[in-house]
Amino acid sequence: MKPPAIERVVERKGNEHMTDDVQAPVQAAPMIQAEPDPLPPASSVSESTQTSFVRPITAEAEARRDLNDVVHKVLVIGLLLSTVILVFGVLLGLVEHRPLPDTTLSVGEAVSRAVGLRPSGFLNLGLLVLIVTPILRVIGSIFVFIHERDWRYAGITALVLAVMLFSLLSGHGG
Repeated sequence: MKPPAIERVVERKGNEHMTDDVQAPVQAAPMIQAEPDPLPPASSVSESTQTSFVRPITAEAEARRDLNDVVHKVLVIGLLLSTVILVFGVLLGLVEHRPLPDTTLSVGEAVSRAVGLRPSGFLNLGLLVLIVTPILRVIGSIFVFIHERDWRYAGITALVLAVMLFSLLSGHGG
């Protein structure tokens, strides 16, 4: 047997409000007869009936998801690759007891130093991969928007790419 519900009794005397918690059974509201559920319980639904409730994935939606997955993987792979290159450069510098470089190198110089197993080449290449990764992501996004025929976002993303490239190419080191 359930214990009786506690009902809050409020008495009003003039301008004062007094409350008392009283152990008094609360009368249950009359039950309203609900309409039967239009869907039968899941256990009684056959396999063919269950599939009719799920909207199938269209080929277009699947292609869009695949393109977005590719663009996402570019970011992940770029981040992991740059991390591996940078860590290798730092470890190589620690093993050889060389100071970390304080200047940036051209791409050709960084590649030639990395081939010569010099830490400065690996550190510069790791930073280059880290910088190029979001640019590749933006380029991939442009292709996704063009494929989806979303010209507005393709244009906006192309403008973002132009700003990124301008800032990258017009930057002055030193």
